[in-house]
Amino acid sequence: MHSSSLQVRHLGLTTYTDGLIAQDEAASVLSSSRPNEVIPKSIVIVTEHHPCITLGRRGHIEADLLWNSERLRERGIEIVHTERGGQATLHSPGQLVIYPITRVRDRGVRVFVDAVQACTQDALAQMGLRTELGSEPGLFVDQAKLVAFGFQISSGISRHGLAINVQNDVSMFESIRVCGQTAAKVTSLKLLGGPTDLRQVAAVWVNAWTKALLKL
Repeated sequence: MHSSSLQVRHLGLTTYTDGLIAQDEAASVLSSSRPNEVIPKSIVIVTEHHPCITLGRRGHIEADLLWNSERLRERGIEIVHTERGGQATLHSPGQLVIYPITRVRDRGVRVFVDAVQACTQDALAQMGLRTELGSEPGLFVDQAKLVAFGFQISSGISRHGLAINVQNDVSMFESIRVCGQTAAKVTSLKLLGGPTDLRQVAAVWVNAWTKALLKL
């Protein structure tokens, strides 16, 4: 087995379920042990999702959803239970979702998570935005959440990743308790005067992740 650095897969606009399938396929590639096969350290899946609320292992419908089922249906928002960490997260078109499926067995979970967070901060800094880590997983600008993180590690391979609000409708976050808080603020690159082209933002992030992988 030989290693290369990374592969990037652009999916475009997908359902959350299709995103899960793509992650499973990528994890299968990384777990291969066939001789003479080139295996990347990381397969980066870049996508955006149709409207949905995902509930992580600490998420609960009764506690984390603020809109009733009728209102959610009116806005076309699906509810999905997932094995990532954390509580409720909302996805919708215009939000950049990045799944850096990575072999972390030899590096350690904490090292991997710290690397993804630092890489994301570096990428946003290149776009002129200074962000801060919060007490809950995420990056914030003036106490408003810009980036959400949520990971799952299984058999030494990561799944899930991060969501950057680029030009999505942040009013939809009123449907959930963001970071477990009812009145938490959410922002986007568009509202902050940053870039709004998802492919441009993704390219900057992938470049930062490529450099981060050299240190892992």
